[in-house]
Amino acid sequence: MLLWQYVEAHPGQSTWCYSQFCENYRRYALRLKRLMRQIHRAGEKMFVDFAGPTVELADGTRAHIFVATLGASSYTFACATPHERMADWLHGCAEAMRYFGGVPQLIVPDNPAP
Repeated sequence: MLLWQYVEAHPGQSTWCYSQFCENYRRYALRLKRLMRQIHRAGEKMFVDFAGPTVELADGTRAHIFVATLGASSYTFACATPHERMADWLHGCAEAMRYFGGVPQLIVPDNPAP
């Protein structure tokens, strides 16, 4: 439909017919890298995980970094925790929701430990 609107809006210009457009688009799409596109509604999902290796603190101890990200906006929260225990995970989730100012419909963990 958009193709025909373009053709009507630009009379006299060289344009493709629908089958030409589809064939050229198919060839173009084959060159694209494979991606998993995800559409996130605002407030729907908060993705949570502990990030990578620990970080060393000034007193010589190490801290684990808890990260939470909202799916639609990629708005991100991070905090340091002493361990990666359930209590630390729950505290990180609570602090993230306090920081974001609301509660998502879903909290999506990445590889939660049993």
